[in-house]
Amino acid sequence: MGHAARADRGYSLFELLTVLAIVGILAAVGISMLGNRPGTSVRGLLDEVEGGLSNAHMAATALGRDVMIVSWGNWAQGGTTTVLAYGDSALLAAGIQTAATSLLAGTPLTGGYNQTVAVPLHFQPNDPIHSRAKIVSANTTDWATARGTMADISTIVPFQSGQALAGLVTDSNNLFANGGGLNSTVANGASLRFNSTFVIEIVSTTSGGAVIPGGAMGLIVVLANGATIYKFYNPGNLQGDGQWRRV
Repeated sequence: MGHAARADRGYSLFELLTVLAIVGILAAVGISMLGNRPGTSVRGLLDEVEGGLSNAHMAATALGRDVMIVSWGNWAQGGTTTVLAYGDSALLAAGIQTAATSLLAGTPLTGGYNQTVAVPLHFQPNDPIHSRAKIVSANTTDWATARGTMADISTIVPFQSGQALAGLVTDSNNLFANGGGLNSTVANGASLRFNSTFVIEIVSTTSGGAVIPGGAMGLIVVLANGATIYKFYNPGNLQGDGQWRRV
């Protein structure tokens, strides 16, 4: 009888106020996150790219064979959109691209080294991260527009003259050249290191794909004969301090 009476009398004023307070806090947090959605998207895309590179490196370690990392396409809706894939280097870049295209189309892979192919990243226009951030090439209008009045990354350690990563933010070693052609690097199965130097630049965008001046930015750098994936983030000077930091 005691339990039935408790159920019949409903909720107390204290309980209702507690629920309203929790709802208010959750709403405030949600508004705050939406207000900085481009920054959140840049961090998310940085993590996606880093995860794909790390998985390829781990595959080389597990297989004891060279794993080739391949990218192609343009970060935009329509046409050949950006894809990052990897697989046994015996397939070569074109073979990995063919296998990855089959995977994205839902076609089963058959035979040999095709089974080593994976596609950790490909542009999806309706994805909440991909719709508010994109991969661009260094020293292009997009990268310069995003930076706006913020200091260039070459002004900070370790990108300053004479430092380990000096002069690396250039188109020539960008894994994503955004030209539609194949770009590749290799995670060596013997040395467990990457064979070439490359950089990957990420900027924040509007929902229509336009670069946000002074918005959040991200950068991934990998050195030839190195196993470290360097990741840097700048929250921008619109909603942050405009300072680069390693993350």
